[in-house]
Amino acid sequence: MVKKVAGGKTKDAVARKPPAAKKHGAAKPAAQPGKKARPAAATPRITPVEDEDDQDMPDAEADNDQTLEFGEDFGDADGWEDAGSDAGEEQDSGADGSEAGHAPKAPATEEQAQKKRQARAEQRAQTKERKMQRSHASIIADAKAIWEEMRVKRLTKHERRAHVDKMMALIGGKTKELIFKHDASRIVQCCLKYGTPKQRDQIAGELKGTFAQLSQSLYGRFIVSKILNYCSPEYRSAVISEFYGKVRKLIRHKDASLILDEAYSQFANAQQRAALMEEFYGPEFAVFKSLGDKRTLQSLLESQPEKKPSILRHLRQALDSVLQKGSFSLARTPILHRAIFEYLTYAEPKVSKDMIELLKDHLVHILHTRDGARVAQYCILHATPKDRKHIIKTFKGFVHGIAKEQYGHAVLLSCFECIDDTVLVAKSLITELLNPAVAAAGESGAGAAAAAAAAAGTQSVSELLRDRYGSRVVLFLLSGRNKRHQPMYIIQELQQTDETRAQTTKKDDAARREQLLEATAPMLSQAIVENLDELLRDRIGGVVITEVVQTAGIDGDAIRNAILALLPKSLDPSGIKTVGNKTTFSDAEDDDRGEVDDGEESGNKAKKSKSSESDGDDEDDDEEHEDTDEDEDDMDDEDKPEKPFNVVSKLKSERDAARQESQGLDMHSSLLVNRASTLTLKQLVGRAQPAAAAGKKDANSAADAETPAWKVSFATSVFELVEPVWPRWLMYCAEDPLKRTGTTLIFVAMLELENKALTDRIVKATKSSIDKAAQAALKSQIATAKQQAEKERAERDKELADAAKSKAAKNKRKRDAAHDAAPAQRTLAIEILAGHLKL
Repeated sequence: MVKKVAGGKTKDAVARKPPAAKKHGAAKPAAQPGKKARPAAATPRITPVEDEDDQDMPDAEADNDQTLEFGEDFGDADGWEDAGSDAGEEQDSGADGSEAGHAPKAPATEEQAQKKRQARAEQRAQTKERKMQRSHASIIADAKAIWEEMRVKRLTKHERRAHVDKMMALIGGKTKELIFKHDASRIVQCCLKYGTPKQRDQIAGELKGTFAQLSQSLYGRFIVSKILNYCSPEYRSAVISEFYGKVRKLIRHKDASLILDEAYSQFANAQQRAALMEEFYGPEFAVFKSLGDKRTLQSLLESQPEKKPSILRHLRQALDSVLQKGSFSLARTPILHRAIFEYLTYAEPKVSKDMIELLKDHLVHILHTRDGARVAQYCILHATPKDRKHIIKTFKGFVHGIAKEQYGHAVLLSCFECIDDTVLVAKSLITELLNPAVAAAGESGAGAAAAAAAAAGTQSVSELLRDRYGSRVVLFLLSGRNKRHQPMYIIQELQQTDETRAQTTKKDDAARREQLLEATAPMLSQAIVENLDELLRDRIGGVVITEVVQTAGIDGDAIRNAILALLPKSLDPSGIKTVGNKTTFSDAEDDDRGEVDDGEESGNKAKKSKSSESDGDDEDDDEEHEDTDEDEDDMDDEDKPEKPFNVVSKLKSERDAARQESQGLDMHSSLLVNRASTLTLKQLVGRAQPAAAAGKKDANSAADAETPAWKVSFATSVFELVEPVWPRWLMYCAEDPLKRTGTTLIFVAMLELENKALTDRIVKATKSSIDKAAQAALKSQIATAKQQAEKERAERDKELADAAKSKAAKNKRKRDAAHDAAPAQRTLAIEILAGHLKL
């Protein structure tokens, strides 16, 4: 019963009244002397019957807790101590007297631990017993023991061969019964990998007839892959032949599609590929194979044009069954790329429009194959402006990878030619291509992440401009369909789309190219300046630099000034030393600076002596000025050592050096010595190539060949850097004319500009700095080098003549043409240079 109190309230209601502050903040009373303090016991909550749905439960709990604090005083009076306190001690106090509800688990006794060990041992024994009841369980157990030893990497070839022989003796004749077990499958794979050709063919022979079934197994498909990679061509053909009639079924299977793709793209010949492909054309082509010849869709339509609707219908059904499967990935099935391309090629554009709707989300994943790239080009060519915009958005984050793809980079060229929205192309493609740091920083925000993204973007642009395919994308923006930079098959593919492009696009080609070039120019110029040192030392990067500087509409002054800043100001050939296989310059620049400082110091001393003779007061002023200069020099010297050592910068420089070395960049040699950079500098200081070089011979070729004014200015600036040590450079070129031809041709190109002022300056510097003795020594060096070159050429001609006897007759014309052209190449570059200098 719940007692009533004054005011009509129940006792529990009074207890649930908000307590005074002193109850919450007051300390607990101390224990009575001589009596042990008892921990507070939790009393069961008293809830009145009529207040079952009361929502003030937390207050009641708080009040109960406070009441329990004084349970020792009035617990006996209320009769709660025996019923609640002792029970509360048992519930709330742990073995170590800890608080209620979280008592620590008592440690297990030795007897309990022994029981657990026995139970686990019994469980393992039961599991082993169940496994031993399976078929060939003992063989698999023994084979696994041998397999554990056989797959160790540090084994010698002889030891591993012994383990393989032991394994083959154990599983020989039983392979077909073991392959569908995951552990036994690994054992068979190991035997195929390390076994002899005879042992591999033995395993493949036992599995013959089950390759299609194995391809659909989660573990067995790896065995089929090993057979394709390691066994003889006989069994490779056997694997492919077992796929005949089942291609449409296997292509939809998650595991089998991977094996079918591997067999089609890597191991099948042209006839086998055609036999696999024709199963998409209808049931009759899957049953009746024409294995004697290569039957393609084009040949079928030419010989049986009445079957075109049926073939295209079955082809579309096969493609829809795959494309509408949400979990299927098109990236791993080149056979489907071929089927899609054939359907789009021969179907009517009106019928194939809905195929573009199915493919527009998958194009970015199929650009790595030839047929996949052609499919993407077709979709971009025939898509609506809305679909084109969607396709470009799917390329976000992958533009650099696409540009470096062997076939995927052609898709970007189609985007540049087909999409009228040049603002979208510049923002989504060109910006990510040439300035990825901006896009990456925009996504990563600010701070260290943005700085890391900017550094990674700069490095990726350098690699892009030096990439074989990435450079073609940039050069296409500069010069379009130029045969010097684009392969002929790319130009032909683009020419085939001109008729359709005239119907699907509205903007004029010249206006489109001008707008794209306007968007490209500033970003490309900045990217080249930031990565100039690496680009100059790479042949492909040098081609990009040359084309950018010579392209109208791009300001090349920044690039030319950056090149002049990279060139050493006083290169001294006598300071060249060899480190490994790299030709480098010593600290000649520091020495030259020291010589300049000495000259300035002597000039200052002369001025001081004159001023001392003229007036004593001026002498005091000079001394004060000298002291001020010395203090500034001392301050500069003191500031340099104060720069703290940065471990991150050192590690970054070491990483960059390792990356450059792995990419074949020689960053140690001078730009006037490096083979790739000398070729680029020669083109920059030399005469412009006439239009006839590109296959155009007309009356305007002479006008096209006129030398721009910036070439003369740039060549003059380069010679100004070399002029102080010009005699030594001549001797450097003459010491080894064959290996130092690149350096020599830079100076030859300067003289062939036919600029009178520059030519006179070079000739004057030669005559004033080289006396008759030096000229005689130079002529003697050239004559000796020419004799050595003739001797080496004679030896090479003899080797070619001996090797030609064993070569096929079809190469005879090529050898004769090369031999006839050889005498015209016998003139050394140093001889041409000496002739221009009138030595």
